[in-house]
Amino acid sequence: MPTPVVGVSYEAGQELREIAARHPLACTHSTSGRSVSGTCRNLAAEMGPEGDTGDIIVLSAHLDSLPQTLGTFDNLTGVAGVLEIANALKPLANLFQRTLRLLIFTGEEYFFQGSRAYVEQHQAELDRIKFAFNLDGLFPETAEGIAVVWSDSMRDYIDAIYQTSGYPMDVRSHFCMSSDYLPFVIAGVPAGRQADYKDAFPLWTHTMTDTPGKFPVSWVQQNAMVFAWMLARMLCDPNPLPSTRNSTADVRCFAEAEDVVDAWQSYGFEL
Repeated sequence: MPTPVVGVSYEAGQELREIAARHPLACTHSTSGRSVSGTCRNLAAEMGPEGDTGDIIVLSAHLDSLPQTLGTFDNLTGVAGVLEIANALKPLANLFQRTLRLLIFTGEEYFFQGSRAYVEQHQAELDRIKFAFNLDGLFPETAEGIAVVWSDSMRDYIDAIYQTSGYPMDVRSHFCMSSDYLPFVIAGVPAGRQADYKDAFPLWTHTMTDTPGKFPVSWVQQNAMVFAWMLARMLCDPNPLPSTRNSTADVRCFAEAEDVVDAWQSYGFEL
């Protein structure tokens, strides 16, 4: 899907916003550049029982960033989080009752192209995916919250995991549509993400000041530790997970209740 993009700096964007707020603004712009066709590939790996055809847990993050940012927060932190969690879970792999699929997507910033292509190309196995958990922008507050989208049974299951551990995780049924879990949600797969319920989102995200020095390694490690605990319990649980894939009619009903049908269709999704 061709995606024409013109990027400006954060500072230039703020200036345009302020000018437009003061009086009506007529803007003409010209750009120079070239269009280059190319193919980007998702990265995939698996851990767990060999030759297994049973349940799958997806852990994902996206690899790309916007042109006007160095992309450390969004989303080097998420990719690093996936790798840290995989390293933490590796010693337990022989105890897994289901497969952990690690997915690093491309094209998230351009209407979820990588994750959307993955879901479209893996329709036959979507019933096997019991939960898709996505990491996108990690900092201390995201280690304290999880948003589960349209699966009350998985919300309760995850909440019970943290209640047992004594870790104060805020697990909520909460709809949001900002990252690569969205194509899974639209396909009815129970999904979730880390969540910042304290509105502590770093102000320098999507700017050229989004540098590695602003993100201590300990922030990623903190998130990886608490989410690895959840995934270990899911992967090693001998009992069936309580998640059920939502029907197309259910997804449509949920989307209408959230008033996001038009937004989804503008992204090219069909219900």
